[in-house]
Parts: sequence; structure tokens; C-alpha cells
Amino acid sequence: MRGQEILSGAQRVHDPELLKKRMLETVPPIDPATMTDYVNAFEWGAPPHAGAGLGVYLLTQYGHISLIVLQQAWTELSNSS
Repeated sequence: MRGQEILSGAQRVHDPELLKKRMLETVPPIDPATMTDYVNAFEWGAPPHAGAGLGVYLLTQYGHISLIVLQQAWTELSNSS
């Protein structure tokens, strides 16, 4: 919307070995032993997961987009119907 992101998306790492490797590469590193339930889910066959999120928080996280702008947009949409 007007050059701003209003939709975000990602795919989770679902390969257990790659997941453990990435945990150790983060700063600060994450000990895979503290995330065993999560890692085990992928070792036991949990399918890959991806998704997208759309929400007002993505519009309002930028200081220059205010609720007034959203109200004006809503009014314009309501009047165009």
C-alpha cells in the first residue's frame, strides 16, 4: 500500500539438521538442547510450514501511517460501494 509492506510471509526451516546448524549460527547461539520439542517435531515428520500475515499492525508500525489515514481509506472504500 503506497510503497509500504502490508503482507509478510516466510517458510520455516523444516530440516532438523539444518535447523540445529542455524541455531548455533545465531548471535547469541541457541542451544538446540533447549529446543528439543520443536526440533523433534521435524525429526518425527512434521510437514514444512509456510504462511503469510496481513494485519493492521503492519500498516501502523510505520509512524507516518496513522489511524486517521486508515479511517479515510475505509471511508473511501465504503463510499465507493
